[in-house]
Parts: sequence; structure tokens; C-alpha cells
Amino acid sequence: TNQITGVIPGVTMALTKLATGVRVGVASDPTVLQSRVSSFVNAYNDVVNYGHQAAGFGSLKASVDELKGDASVRSVLNQLGSMFSQTIAGTSGRYTTLGSVGVETTREGTLKLDTTKFQAALTADPGGLAKIFVTDPSTGATGAMSTFKTMVGNFVDSTDSPIATRIAGFGTLSRRIQKDADAMQLRLDKRQQTMRDQF
Repeated sequence: TNQITGVIPGVTMALTKLATGVRVGVASDPTVLQSRVSSFVNAYNDVVNYGHQAAGFGSLKASVDELKGDASVRSVLNQLGSMFSQTIAGTSGRYTTLGSVGVETTREGTLKLDTTKFQAALTADPGGLAKIFVTDPSTGATGAMSTFKTMVGNFVDSTDSPIATRIAGFGTLSRRIQKDADAMQLRLDKRQQTMRDQF
């Protein structure tokens, strides 16, 4: 293979021809990092907005009657939102929270990216900004992305999470409705047979 990894952390080199005196320069592309953070912000906002639309928020009416004012939806969104004010493990100095690098929450619970603040943090301390977002075992930085992924996984996979509890509740309700429907159908069938026997 012509692929070399591990020489420079995070860099894969592709060797294409024999040459001598080759110098390798590695530079970060700030536009790529900002674009990826912006994509995360947009994806997060989609989740929040869907939750607000489904369960209702403020003057916005719930689009799903069964989830109107649902406490489990609010609980999940509140827990996700709390992450953005917490200090990221393994960080230190000026940049220790998502808000400190420009990822800020709004009154509606969505996120907004202050690109000026983000670029200033990237210029002043690129290593410190990286610890905010990525896991680095050497420094103990857990990274917001890993923390967010773990949190979402707990909501989805844990049997006692608000979502799992609500789904279980819907399952119980669905079975009860089906049982009642079956009983009603049985009574209707008996009534129909009685009428046939009489007439």
C-alpha cells in the first residue's frame, strides 16, 4: 500500500512517486472545521425544532396530540441543552465550554454559531478549541461530540430513559386499546348472532 498513517497524528499520507528532498507541510483548514461545527448546530436544531413541533412549545401547538406537553420530550431536550453550559472534561484555560468558542444556546433551546467568536478562538488557541470538540485520551479531554453521542445513546438504548419509558407506556396503552377493541368486537359479533337467531 502507498498509504502511511501514524507518522503525524490525524494525517494519512499517500505516496505517489519516488522523489528526494521532499518537504511535507501540514496546515489546518479553518473553513472545514467551522463548516462541520455549523452542520452539527443545524442538525441539533432540527432535533429541537421537531421536538417542539411534536409536543408543542410556547404558542406553537403540538402536531402530535399524544405528545402534547409531554414531559419526556421536555426532559430529553433539557438534558441535551444542559450540555452546552457544562465544562468539557480535560479542557483548561480560556476555552472550556461550547459557549466559550461561539456555540451558544437561544431562548428557544436551539443553538447558534457565533462565527466571529469561533474564529477568534481558533486563531488564539487551536489546540484548546480542538479539546472542546474531540476526544483526546492523552489529555483526558472527552470532547463535546463524544459526550453528545453518549448522551443520545443513553436516551435511545437505556431501558429506563425518558424515551424508553414513554415508548413502553405507549405500548401498554396500545395493548389495552387493542384488548378493548377485541372485547367490543366480540360483543358486536354476539349481538349480531342474537339478532340473526331472532329474525
